[in-house]
Amino acid sequence: MARLNSLQRFQGANGFLCTYNGSFVACRTARQSSSIEDPVTPESPSDDWMRKSLAISPSTALHVASPSTLTFAVDASGVLRHVDAVANGKACGCVCPACKEPVIARQGALRSHSFAHDSGAECRWAQEAVLHHLAQHLIAARGEFLLPGADLSVKRFGTAGLIHEPYTLGPQMIRPAEVRLEPLLFLQRPNVILTLGERHLIVAIALTHKVGPSKLPRLKELGHAAIQINLTCDRPTSVGALAALLFGDDPRKTWVYNAKHDALRANLMQRCETRYQAMAQAEMEARSLTQLAVSMSRVASGDRSSSQPFAGGTRFSLPESPAQANESQGLRYKSRSAVLVAYPVAYGAIRVSVLGGPVSMRRELERESIALLPDSYLLAKPAWYSFTRRHGLRLDVPWDGGLP
Repeated sequence: MARLNSLQRFQGANGFLCTYNGSFVACRTARQSSSIEDPVTPESPSDDWMRKSLAISPSTALHVASPSTLTFAVDASGVLRHVDAVANGKACGCVCPACKEPVIARQGALRSHSFAHDSGAECRWAQEAVLHHLAQHLIAARGEFLLPGADLSVKRFGTAGLIHEPYTLGPQMIRPAEVRLEPLLFLQRPNVILTLGERHLIVAIALTHKVGPSKLPRLKELGHAAIQINLTCDRPTSVGALAALLFGDDPRKTWVYNAKHDALRANLMQRCETRYQAMAQAEMEARSLTQLAVSMSRVASGDRSSSQPFAGGTRFSLPESPAQANESQGLRYKSRSAVLVAYPVAYGAIRVSVLGGPVSMRRELERESIALLPDSYLLAKPAWYSFTRRHGLRLDVPWDGGLP
């Protein structure tokens, strides 16, 4: 077949009506079209650009019979061709887009039309290579690509509490100046490379071979950002579905590497650590001041029990009676298995009395406390708030110190 000029329509093999736009050949049967001047009808007006730019219908199947069948191949001129747009058998003059081995066009009357390797081998990279070629043509024809969003939030958890720095990037539409194919990450298949000024973005489509952590050093060496489209579990069945994935917000698109994201995440981690250290320092100061205040109060009242060690080398002492909590107005907290009363004291501390609850809760209060009184536990406010969240304690009603 002679080399075709841009946007030519011709009669292909077996009565198929084909259209060529300079880099891509698509076709439909004569029964599917009433006029050779308009051989492809888009499924919706929004897909009209696909017909005008690529001469292809959104309903064109990416594979037939099974996902492993090959319906696209590359001819001697480097043009991606559909199996129905070439001559039958070896006369098609096409090669596999991945391994470059010659293929034959199987256009029989019984089975679905497809390409097969002339040697009979099965190329495991062929389907991924076809998807990369199609993605290149689709992005170049439409002139845009939707970047996926990213959650860059960081957390810092410790004895001082939880620090959370939320930061979310939404999807962003870009318009690359150039779209090309280049085997940067895998020798067996090309990757789609989008150029934006001096920056480059790699778009890798994975059917069976994902871009794993082993590729990160290579990405950092190149200095290119990378996005992976994970189709290992849910692959598109038509060209229209692939286009919707490329230009829409789809969870199968995720970031693999972005130096700007790493720098932003490091900045958030630094802010998170600074806030955490400030909270830890405040908690240490509150513990020291509260311990000093408790000690001075006991010395002034003649009670020196705080300096006397308890049995077993611990200062832990269980409340003798719930009635001992009757000192001032407090707040009652309840859960399914416990009732506690919290009293605010000086230096930003909370005095907690347990009116009922498991022994494990009392032991945890002992570990969290900054001072152990004979009938209650003294906790810093951050430790108390963290304790209530862990045990599902909810504020009940203002408590006057009496029995519940």
